[in-house]
Amino acid sequence: MSWEIQGNILVDIAQGSYEINSHEFWYVVPARTHYQALDGKKVRPLEFAFVLHNAHLGKGLLPSPTTILEGMEPDTQKGGVGRNTEIFLEDVRTELFQEHPSRLRCYFLNLDKDIATRRMNDILRGNKKLVRCFIVSNNTKIHFADNRIYEQLENNPDDKNLAIRYWQTFDYQKNNSSHNLEILVDGPLYFPDWETFPTISQDTMMSWQVDNMAAPKK
Repeated sequence: MSWEIQGNILVDIAQGSYEINSHEFWYVVPARTHYQALDGKKVRPLEFAFVLHNAHLGKGLLPSPTTILEGMEPDTQKGGVGRNTEIFLEDVRTELFQEHPSRLRCYFLNLDKDIATRRMNDILRGNKKLVRCFIVSNNTKIHFADNRIYEQLENNPDDKNLAIRYWQTFDYQKNNSSHNLEILVDGPLYFPDWETFPTISQDTMMSWQVDNMAAPKK
């Protein structure tokens, strides 16, 4: 038996049950499942469909980023100003907002399908897929943030006042500004359409690693 939503409870006879948030969120996720040598180093690891792959293997239930990345140091794949911004935001979060999820270990969700579609078409690049999901409530950290503040921080990556504002809960209902909302979640997610999700073959990842992972220095 796979997971099944019953009211606000996610149930599996063999594995137990979890409480879920009844709101349907939408997630724009990378969808690359194939790789060939000619693609080379222009393919970043974050382009691969790891979210879809792992959700399929879990029959819809995806563990939290903290669980998946246990034992690894938090880091960002961004470079330049974007990297400086992420590191600075993490420093401020660690100092003042430890109850919030880290941007370095979270899922970025959208409030509804229209917002997610607009974000996917206007902002995010590459091979993407739009999927619906539910937040599993058990031991989950959630933060509602204003992405306009993040954009301001990229031009002022050491402005602590801006960083503090980013970590303060965004009242997106005020002035009808839900399109500026980004939802950070460090907790499990459930994807009801998991059976349609692709998986990544071991051969694909081995080929990418051979071409892109530097040999260890002696």
